[in-house]
Amino acid sequence: MLGADGVRRSGFDFILFTRERVIFVRIKRSHSRISAIGEIAVRFSNEIAGLRKVPHTPVVSRELWILLPWGTWQYFDIGDESITGTPDDTGKSTDVQGFSRTGKEPAVPVTPHEGT
Repeated sequence: MLGADGVRRSGFDFILFTRERVIFVRIKRSHSRISAIGEIAVRFSNEIAGLRKVPHTPVVSRELWILLPWGTWQYFDIGDESITGTPDDTGKSTDVQGFSRTGKEPAVPVTPHEGT
């Protein structure tokens, strides 16, 4: 991506280095709560495509964090073929169903991140 100043920009907002993994993160705002994974796949398709350029391995993950108008967050793990809602800081899971691009099986939610 090129910024307005012509300088190449990365496809993520920051990288978290934890003991267990490296997490590539994109942050976006939403005017409403995401209620279905299909909705996030459509609304944030460019961000998801950018995150998927980072290799997904056992020690590397990709996440999309959505800030809602009332100051709460929704977190999504971006797999190669799936998107899953992940638990927030309080341990509550995002109220959306997992989504698989193949449509054959739901994605499996990931555990909350420790040390972040």
